[in-house]
Parts: sequence; C-alpha cells; structure tokens
Amino acid sequence: MKKLLIASLIAISSSSIFAADTTTSAAKNDVFKQAEQLYAAKNYPAAFQEVQRLAQTGNAQAIYNLGYMTQMGQGTAKDNAKALKYYEDASNKGYAQASYTLAQIYETGELGVAKDSNKFSQYIQKAAAQGSDDATVKIATILFAQKKPQSHQIALQKLAPLIRKGNYPAIQVKALYDISQGVENKNPLMKRQGIEALQTIA
Repeated sequence: MKKLLIASLIAISSSSIFAADTTTSAAKNDVFKQAEQLYAAKNYPAAFQEVQRLAQTGNAQAIYNLGYMTQMGQGTAKDNAKALKYYEDASNKGYAQASYTLAQIYETGELGVAKDSNKFSQYIQKAAAQGSDDATVKIATILFAQKKPQSHQIALQKLAPLIRKGNYPAIQVKALYDISQGVENKNPLMKRQGIEALQTIA
C-alpha cells in the first residue's frame, strides 16, 4: 500500500516555475509574462534580472522563482544556500509552493541540508495550510501509510474536497487506497470502486 501511494505522488507532473500555484490568481500571474518568455527562450540572465526586479517589490512567487533559478544555476551562479534562503523568504510570505519545496528538501536532504523529519512535518503542514493541494495529498499519503483506522479517516477527510474539484493526484491516491483496502478486507465492491476511479483519470 505504502509503495503504491508513494508511486502515485512521483507520477505527479511538475509545472513551469512561472505558473501560478493553486493560491495565486491568473491576473496576478500576468506580471510574469516577460520573465516566462525570456525563460522559455533560455535567456536565463535576462529572465533572472526580470524575476529579481519583481522580487524586489515583495512578490513571493518571484522570490520563489529566484530560489529555483539559483538552485539550478540559471542566469546566476548556482548556490544552494542562497536558494534555500529564497525559498524560506517566499514561504514566510505565504507562498505555498515554497513551503512544499522546503518540505521536500528536508524530507530528502537536498541542497546540502541534513534530512530533518521535524522540519519536513513543519513545512508540509504549513504548505497545506497555505493552500497547497500537493501538500494535502502528501499528508494523506502519510496518514494512509500509518495503517490506523483513525488516520485513514483523517486522510479521507483531507482528500474529499480535492476529489470534489477533480484533483487527479487526490483521486489517484484515494483509488489506490480503495483497491488496497478492498483486497485486504476481501471487499470486491471497494476494489472495483478504486479501479473505476483510476479509469476515469487514465
């Protein structure tokens, strides 16, 4: 069950660093058009300068993008410590994707930091509270892996709003849970329900 759920998260595709997260309006994201065009053209120095200009206005998404480009060495020198600082600043300004990225960093020990389960928990919860659907799905996955009825109920409650709005990762995780529970409890109806849910997003 745990392996299936983790695999489902790995399958989630990533989007452009300039795309608005689930808590950012499309209108607000329009300010990134020039930066996005420069980035798509692989003119990283100019893209970095444009993002830096936006970040100086206090734009949390721009600060996050500076972190990503600094981490990747795009348009600026690669510097993991600076990238981490940018992510922290964006997280503190309420940018959910930054908090989610920090959770991933402390879960896996990226950017030269040691793995830290406490910081991972802190940032994944923060990201979910800031509106990150990916963080909510991750938390649900962790709860399912605990194999406790109470944890399962909490996970299902967290996934329900996402499933109602058609969030594919949430639907997938819930479907894998239904299939697993159907097999373990010899409940063919629950198993079929999970399979049918997967077919709807195939």
